[in-house]
Amino acid sequence: MTKTDQSFLQSLLRNVVREELATTKSQLKEELLEALRKMNEETFARYRDAVLTKMDAFIKEVRDFRDQQSGHQIQHNDLRSELNQLDAIHPQGHHANP
Repeated sequence: MTKTDQSFLQSLLRNVVREELATTKSQLKEELLEALRKMNEETFARYRDAVLTKMDAFIKEVRDFRDQQSGHQIQHNDLRSELNQLDAIHPQGHHANP
């Protein structure tokens, strides 16, 4: 084998190796990106579910509190009405003279 043949084979081998490395690199990159996408989706779904579950509990607490406040407001209005009636018949703490 002549030096020219050796140089040609070396050059050919280098080109084949470069092409194979580029193809392998591209394939690995795609596989890695797909694995990362899948991992991100799974992680996002897990955290999204946890956050939504906590938000559901929080919203229930807010609704319960709002319902309690509505009940307290009704009681407050009833007491205010009774006080107004008492004030009408007991102005300044004494019975009104008819």
